[in-house]
Amino acid sequence: MKHRISYLVLAAILFLYVAASESADLASSVTGPTEAKPSEPATARIDDLDRRLITPLYHVYYTIDGDNAFGTPGNVEHGHYKAERLVEQFERGRRFYEITLGLDFLLGRGRFADIPQIDVRVAALPRRIMGNAGGGRFEVNRNPRFYGEDSPAPKNLRMNISTLWREGNLTPEHEVFHLFQYGYSFIANTWYLEGLTGSLAPAFAAPRAHTYRTAKLPQTKEELHALLTLPNGLAPAWGFWGRLMAHCEDSCPIAWGEQEKFTIQDERPICSSKFVNGFMSALRDNSSTVTALRGGAAYDPWTQPRRKPGDNAPTERGRFENNYWLLKSVSQAMDSSCQYRDDSELVEFKRLIDGLGDSEQGFMRAMTPQETTPTPSDMEKS
Repeated sequence: MKHRISYLVLAAILFLYVAASESADLASSVTGPTEAKPSEPATARIDDLDRRLITPLYHVYYTIDGDNAFGTPGNVEHGHYKAERLVEQFERGRRFYEITLGLDFLLGRGRFADIPQIDVRVAALPRRIMGNAGGGRFEVNRNPRFYGEDSPAPKNLRMNISTLWREGNLTPEHEVFHLFQYGYSFIANTWYLEGLTGSLAPAFAAPRAHTYRTAKLPQTKEELHALLTLPNGLAPAWGFWGRLMAHCEDSCPIAWGEQEKFTIQDERPICSSKFVNGFMSALRDNSSTVTALRGGAAYDPWTQPRRKPGDNAPTERGRFENNYWLLKSVSQAMDSSCQYRDDSELVEFKRLIDGLGDSEQGFMRAMTPQETTPTPSDMEKS
């Protein structure tokens, strides 16, 4: 009897541990910060990563030794297995965004015209950071293990993935969507960059975690300002995008054949392909307009110097004026993709964002709190 009770206790502990681990995987993939702060240490140099997995699109660099060991230290098979699973999840995300959402993966076109590959570095990252993706600075990989000193080394886009990543954590899908965003626009305000990306994560989650956060859309300037100035990693921005998706198109068309490794069979999560596609297309067009207004060919927000440690000033890609173009793109997507006229919440939200001026300057004036001179009676009351 005692042994039976012990086994039951042990089984209960094991169940709780597994459940907690699975929950942590989903939470860390969508709630944790995805970009290192300027003051945090850089990842390992690619020279230190002595193994690689090559696919047509991804070059995964990793090691099984030392502080940057991927998988069980010293275990060749486990390191290779984890690298293969990593690529599978990158591809799962890319194909979902292309096939189901209908977005363009712009590698080989536009800004990425001469970029043939994505270099993925697996290394120990600062605490709580599972990965990040760079879309502005194209790097040249000159790892002497793989390219001779005199041989031409290809340009690449770079992603970093933490050695703590494990299969099922949604960081790969998250970071791949950032590359889509970087291909469409230089604008990177947090409520859009992280909010829209995080709001799509439930499409990849386990059936029991197909939970879409929604939050009532802003109805006042104060509520809108609170959304536009959210710090990285906070969930309200997911609720904003999830609300728009749910009200515009509350289903997700399935475009996967039986041969695909990823299918959605248990239920139809919200992904609102028409709205997301319409928004991203509008943002691409508006980004071309803002580039012309801010200097044309001479304006290159991607090459802006990196912030120094402790500098909290917004970068060109994150300046507040960019919100005018983001909200304009939202409004245009609602016109093309939402039956909003029968939805009072959408109507009021659209009236709010459409009434904020027809230029960056008008938007800034509308969103700047107006100081009022107190009347004598007000002064007496105080």
